[in-house]
Amino acid sequence: MTLIRAWLACSTLPVSSSFALLRAMQTYWRSQYFYTCRVLVGEAPLSDKVARVGRRSRADTLALLHDSSDEQFRLCSRVIDVVEGVGELEDYAGIARRFTLRSRDACLGGWVTLGRDGRNCGMLGSG
Repeated sequence: MTLIRAWLACSTLPVSSSFALLRAMQTYWRSQYFYTCRVLVGEAPLSDKVARVGRRSRADTLALLHDSSDEQFRLCSRVIDVVEGVGELEDYAGIARRFTLRSRDACLGGWVTLGRDGRNCGMLGSG
């Protein structure tokens, strides 16, 4: 595969990835909207409502960051798959693949740990 053909193949990948990111955003906003409305019409005092909405908002934001990070790493892997077929870029593709795999594991594991620690401290969740 030539450099031009690899560039053309890679140029269409962000479009397909953007649909997955839009779905993640749609889920986030739907969750925020319905939960906030349900809490605000409740009987609890305003300070309790604000605290509950804040905890849920932080938890949903963390979930969005985790889900969108995963999609970004998938996009990187697809680009590397295309570039690996180009002789001039073969060495760089191998380095990029190893870096992406290590980064993905560290990043996604970090989001999960942050969410778990936040939940244990009472900073996250719908409680």
